[in-house]
Amino acid sequence: MARKRQSATTRIEGKYKVADNQCWTWTAATGTQRQYPLIRGDGNEDGNGKPRYVYHLTWEAENGPIPTTPPPDGSRRWELHHTCFNRLCIRPDHVELLTQKQHRQKHRRTEPKFPLKHVPNAGILDFPGFMWHRMANGWAWSCVL
Repeated sequence: MARKRQSATTRIEGKYKVADNQCWTWTAATGTQRQYPLIRGDGNEDGNGKPRYVYHLTWEAENGPIPTTPPPDGSRRWELHHTCFNRLCIRPDHVELLTQKQHRQKHRRTEPKFPLKHVPNAGILDFPGFMWHRMANGWAWSCVL
């Protein structure tokens, strides 16, 4: 007789802790791509569910499924953005639904807000933990932690 799997939302209980900044910080397994919280299975009774990002599950439990309809601004898809910038956070109200274009815009700045050091001949500015790139329409940063 096949063992019935618990739903994914039941299985996340006890696998996070509440941080000082009120983030629900995931303490279990993470995916290999950018180390986001990951859980195997989506609650299907056959037990063959695909791995899912935990913050997607918690957001969907609170707000319903992520839309599959094309976004109105011409983006390719809808994405979830951590408003707290903590990729291990699974708290649904720290995650917002954005179009792909809006999500990219959230990760761009019109001008750097940190003390920066110019790297000669590279066109790149750096700050510990961040790499700044000069773009045609301003600045973009990437995390190198």
